[in-house]
Amino acid sequence: RNKLHRQIFTFGKQEFIKRALEAKEITTSDWKLSALNSVYTQVVAGLKYKYNAELKNSKGEIIYVTFIVHKSVGANPIVKFVSYTINDEPTY
Repeated sequence: RNKLHRQIFTFGKQEFIKRALEAKEITTSDWKLSALNSVYTQVVAGLKYKYNAELKNSKGEIIYVTFIVHKSVGANPIVKFVSYTINDEPTY
């Protein structure tokens, strides 16, 4: 179960970085997890994961991000990136 959570978090973080770079909200792609402030799950035709994380890059810059990933149920579950928000301060 922890492996699944890590995979879903990693997928969400990678999607966030890709989309935030495209939107020019961040300028580098080397963001690493500094702190995972909270994780919420909700059953909605599968599982919706909401992560509140602190990410740090190689320059020491820190951003606080909330992103949502949905995993459907069934024989061939699909994992989809739903949304993200860059926050001014940590969110719990």
